[in-house]
Formats: sequence, C-alpha cells, structure tokens
Amino acid sequence: MRVVGCLLAVLAAAPAFAGPSVGSLERVAVEHVVPEMRLAAGFALAGHFEATQTEQELLVLAQEGVSDGIQRGAGIALGRVWLGSEKTRAFLLNTVTESASEQVRRAAVPALLEFLVSYNTTALEYLYSRGASEELQYAAGVAYFQNNRGKFNKASLEAICRDEAASSGFRRAAAELLAGHYLFPLASALGRAELEQLALGGDNEYLRYAAAYALVNVLVADPVPSLYAKVASFLDGSGLSAEYRWAYGQALGIRWAQGN
Repeated sequence: MRVVGCLLAVLAAAPAFAGPSVGSLERVAVEHVVPEMRLAAGFALAGHFEATQTEQELLVLAQEGVSDGIQRGAGIALGRVWLGSEKTRAFLLNTVTESASEQVRRAAVPALLEFLVSYNTTALEYLYSRGASEELQYAAGVAYFQNNRGKFNKASLEAICRDEAASSGFRRAAAELLAGHYLFPLASALGRAELEQLALGGDNEYLRYAAAYALVNVLVADPVPSLYAKVASFLDGSGLSAEYRWAYGQALGIRWAQGN
C-alpha cells in the first residue's frame, strides 16, 4: 500500500498529461513573467515528462531545467518514477538530504515515506526535529502524523504551526493536516472567503499555507479562464502573500493537468 501522508487527494493525485498542448505549456513554463504561471504550467507538464523522459533525463531537468517551471514539472515526474521503483532507503535518505536541488530533494519524499511509516515514534520525532534538510523533516512529519492522526485536532495543529521552536518541515506537515480540518466536517468547514482571508493574512507562513492548501480544493471548481486571469494579475503581486498566490497557481496547474 502506497502512503501519501496527509496530502489532500486533489494535490496528491498524479494525473496523466492532457489538455493544453505541450508546446504551449512549455512556453508558459519557460517564458511567462509571473512565477506562479510558470509553476502552474510545470505542474501540468509533469505527466508528459513522466511519459517521455528517462529517469536520468528527469534528474537533469529537475536540476538544470531552463526555468523554475520546467524544473518543477521534472521534479514531480521524477518523484512519481521513484515512487514506483525499487530505490533503496539509503539512496532516498541521501538524496533528500544531500542533493543541491530542491526539486530533487522533494522528488525523494513520496518514495521515502513508504519506509518512514514503519519507523517508531521516537525515530520519527528525532527526524522531524533534527533532520538534515527541511524535506527530511517534512517527510518524517508526514509519516508521524500518518501514524498518529487521531491524536491531533485543529487546535493542536494550529499550535504546532505557531511553535517557533519546531522545525520548518514539521510545521509544514502539520499545516497540510490542518488544511483538512479547515475543510471537514462540512458543518464546521471554513468558507472560501474565510480561507482566502487566512491565506492572505494568517499569523505566519504555516497558518497561511494551511489555509491556502485547503483553498486549492475550492479553487479547482473555478473556470480556467478565471484562474488564468487571476494568476496573470500577480505580475503586480504587492500586498498578496506567497501562500495566496501559490493556491491560485496550484489550482490552475491542476486544471491544466486535467485537460481543462
């Protein structure tokens, strides 16, 4: 059984490439002046890259692609390839801590999670607190929450997000689980306006990220032209949090990847 940790289903899905042409997405991923637009196109290209590039080619693209969008798409594709491979725990641990490329470190996380969920609580606590990279801290945090999900409620997760003594990776893992509490149960779910307000003005980046992560699940129902126009408007992104901009870009990337 593959483990996706506390990622929400819409973000953890790995859709095959469809929709806007590869050429048009590659142009956006390379040339667009808005970073969130480039990253959205990169997300949508991941399925194409997975189907057409070798593992070594993906590794090179993730490290040296001509733009952040291309690197992101290749990194996502590489993570999918590694998840279905026989990569060893030693290889994945070395990659997640030693690679100079953020996208390559991130690519190792999904496959590494399959090993980490078998670790005991003490080992996971050590790794999410003292792991040698933010990605390792995050992966250990996701595994820890996967194994102890019932022990944390909205208030306790918000407390972790606010805890400046906690590692950045662990706080990010807590934020993703917190996003689920913002969406469910439906009787107490936050509405779109509340999520947008929190994504824009939450107390810190982790609380803003939790709201943004939840917000993506709402935004994917928006028409693609509306999402595109919104992301394009970020050329002058003054006053908008990085997390808010990320949410709209992520939603657009998901819609493009779905063929819309």
